[in-house]
Amino acid sequence: MNVTLMQIKAFLAVNRFDSFTKAAELLHVSQPALTVQIKQLEEMLGVRLFDRNTRHVELTRVGNDLVPSFQHLVSEFEMVVANAQSIRAKRKGMVRFACLPSLASTALPKAIALFRKQYPHVSFVLRDVVGRRIVSMVRADEVEFGITDGEPNWPDLQVYELFRDRMHVVFPKSHPIDKREKITLDEIINYPLILLDPETNIRAVLDEAFASAGKFVMPACEVTHISTAVGMVRAGLGLTLLSALSIKATNLKSIPGVKSKVVDEPPVVRNISLIKKQNRSLSPSAQAFVQLLLDLSKKNQGKRRWE
Repeated sequence: MNVTLMQIKAFLAVNRFDSFTKAAELLHVSQPALTVQIKQLEEMLGVRLFDRNTRHVELTRVGNDLVPSFQHLVSEFEMVVANAQSIRAKRKGMVRFACLPSLASTALPKAIALFRKQYPHVSFVLRDVVGRRIVSMVRADEVEFGITDGEPNWPDLQVYELFRDRMHVVFPKSHPIDKREKITLDEIINYPLILLDPETNIRAVLDEAFASAGKFVMPACEVTHISTAVGMVRAGLGLTLLSALSIKATNLKSIPGVKSKVVDEPPVVRNISLIKKQNRSLSPSAQAFVQLLLDLSKKNQGKRRWE
């Protein structure tokens, strides 16, 4: 038998009122039941806690010494319970997740702002990393969930598709491709291409699209960052292919000398999905935020991204 919280509360209640009767009333138990609780506590500790007779109850010296420790223990426990209740009610809490940089700098801040209007005391820890890193972070429990791109081929993860992100070709304003009514992969492949490195999911989507069209692409340049690719396009070194989110994240319209057009034939898309571990519960705050993202996805169904 172990010391229980009820036994400690019984001890503190008797000490508070110097009465078993009043303590039993406070705890909503019968006096005999309270007496049993105190007796069991004394047996567990191996010490006498009260000197008592039919008219008087008084703490022993050992009992008096234990009062501050037991009060602190009960206070700490009640604080833990109160914190748990606050987390459940989203009055406080933390949402830890990983996300694509292009989404983290565009649509996601609006979603977080909308969530915090309802739950202002919930904080966020956001890791903006590339798609493959997001999957590994979810698997390693570094984050509760992730928002990533790529094909959802992860049997150990639960996947919720949020939206589809169309690919665009980015080119210098004076480039001949600007005159084309429709942009095709057959046309794009005739020019030097600046592509993101193979570690990115965008590159995987493009490689698959070129392969499906029977094309083998040897990029003129491979780069790691989207801004580098755009800079090379400005310098006239070639064309690059970026998603609509990436174009928005780089604020391409404000960059002089470059333009973009959606790839029409065949349409090239990357899926943006929310992922979490199978059979792993989210914290109340994370679950509420995930539901908000899913609601936004449903509301904007048919659009290429959140508005």
